[in-house]
Amino acid sequence: MTVREFLDIHPDADLDLRTPAGRIYLDAAGRRRLESGRPVIADSGSPKTAVYVLAGELLEQVVCSAYQTHGLWRVSATKDHRVGKAARYWPKLKMRR
Repeated sequence: MTVREFLDIHPDADLDLRTPAGRIYLDAAGRRRLESGRPVIADSGSPKTAVYVLAGELLEQVVCSAYQTHGLWRVSATKDHRVGKAARYWPKLKMRR
């Protein structure tokens, strides 16, 4: 499953996307940027090392794992298309109180 397919399946969800370039937080504004073909910023931990990731490059990455906590999808993606196994999903977990 690619990032594009994941976004199509979860159209209203916010994502904390971990990519080889760094972390990308995608909300409604970030999705609009991707849909229009504009690059998004990947944060690798320091403002000095933040890089732009092209929309086409990001949308074609393969989802390795995805889980949801507190309404936020945490997704790991890679450029390696040899990852042939299906993405692991964890449904929304309910916290015990």
